[in-house]
Amino acid sequence: MPSDSSPTVPKKNLMLLPLGVDVDLIDDELNLNKVGFFLAYTPRKRERPRSRKVSSTINRDGVKIDAVLEFRTSDLGLPSTADKDKWKVLQKLMAESKAKYGKVENPFRFSGYRMLQELGLKTNAGKNYDALVEWCQRMTDTTISSKHVIYYAARRKYADTTIHVFKTFRREGAVGNDGSGRTETFVVELEDWLLENINLGYVGPVDFAAYRGLTRDISKGIFDSLHYWFSASPLQFIRKDYRDLCNFFGLTEYKSKSKILETLGPSLDELVKIKYISTWSLDRMSSKDGYMVVVYAGDELLRILTATGRRKALTAATTAPISKELTDDQKKAIDSLVEHGISPTKATSLAQTYDPQTMLQQMDYALSLIEQDGNMRRRIANPPGFIIYHIEQNFSVPAAFLKQKLRRHESEKQVALLRNEDQLNVQYVAWKERQIQIEIDSRFTPDALRTIIEKTAHEMLSDPVTRRFSADGRKSAARAKLARDIATELLLPDFQSWKVQYPQGELFQ
Repeated sequence: MPSDSSPTVPKKNLMLLPLGVDVDLIDDELNLNKVGFFLAYTPRKRERPRSRKVSSTINRDGVKIDAVLEFRTSDLGLPSTADKDKWKVLQKLMAESKAKYGKVENPFRFSGYRMLQELGLKTNAGKNYDALVEWCQRMTDTTISSKHVIYYAARRKYADTTIHVFKTFRREGAVGNDGSGRTETFVVELEDWLLENINLGYVGPVDFAAYRGLTRDISKGIFDSLHYWFSASPLQFIRKDYRDLCNFFGLTEYKSKSKILETLGPSLDELVKIKYISTWSLDRMSSKDGYMVVVYAGDELLRILTATGRRKALTAATTAPISKELTDDQKKAIDSLVEHGISPTKATSLAQTYDPQTMLQQMDYALSLIEQDGNMRRRIANPPGFIIYHIEQNFSVPAAFLKQKLRRHESEKQVALLRNEDQLNVQYVAWKERQIQIEIDSRFTPDALRTIIEKTAHEMLSDPVTRRFSADGRKSAARAKLARDIATELLLPDFQSWKVQYPQGELFQ
């Protein structure tokens, strides 16, 4: 869904960025990709759906909003991946025009020959030109009805509205003898909202060369989503409800994990090959039935986002540096992990993937749980694995533990008077815990909550790492997993966003 961030840098500045020669950046208008306009598959013509709804909950200015979209069209069916390929090329052509003339104007004219060249299709085949006509018809016919979703850059607000992409189109020209095969020109009139957004810079830089190298429909759908998922998050990974992904991309939802892996896995693997994600996993959710898709940002995606200024809140407290040169914090984290039995290779990998300061907090908390477990004479069989599990699962450290740790380093008077980042972070964690607990209390009875915890803990017996935990250790991990999944569903703000909403913090207790 559209974010509240300001428009990204204009195309003229992108030419100065330190990007490789194999990168072909284009400015892609943000709305259509963010609302799931294009299906992530290309059905046969007679099987094309004519309408669909996409519903989701989004976080805007700290408030949860139910966002609803409805797409409707004629017998031509809704736009799909093949239409998205053509849309990308059109964005490339409009970006070239904007760079040359300063803006895009209506009506916009483009060569059918040039578009087919960019698509890698035969330029002397009449059926390919006919396909361009059908694409223009589909982009003109399809209606988007939205609630709190479509962003108008000129008005700086989200509108409840019904819109189209093209107002009109026409085809001009005929077969020629100039060597190009055909001289057909397509003339499209863009809707006002689209023209305004493109000219005002409500666009996102996308590497068209990387996109063009993808072969799978789902890969192409996820490719664009990766840009705004990670530009809106300071973390190195994101979690997405599999059911929500199917709804957004118009995919068939499967219940079986093996079937999900069969249909989704090859597309995610293709994104790994182009280094837009580094790795991925499919995890069962503890807060409700279903699965969560977890993807980790790849080096190439982070390079593009950083170079184009789309990677937000890149602070030492939230994300690991892209550089392979280790920072002092990373070295400190590696030394601490090695000291507690984790191999240097694994410790280095963790330090380069996760925020080192957060890792140290998670390690300290895991060690405290191990100590408690040992005191009860039910020692955890694999302490290093227990620590690694807490880090890789990104379990939050309780505010009470962080507060106790602060008090060991500062006097009671200092804690009461000072409002530094560490203390604000404790307040943020406590605030987040309250939101999660309120949701848990409203969603589950005590018996239902106990059943979920026990079920999740039992499922951990099938994991080679967690089955070596004690029963109490697995229950602790199950509770942490439930809290993490609910936090993901609630779309809670990160620490930096929370500080903006609560500039004075909350009363430190």
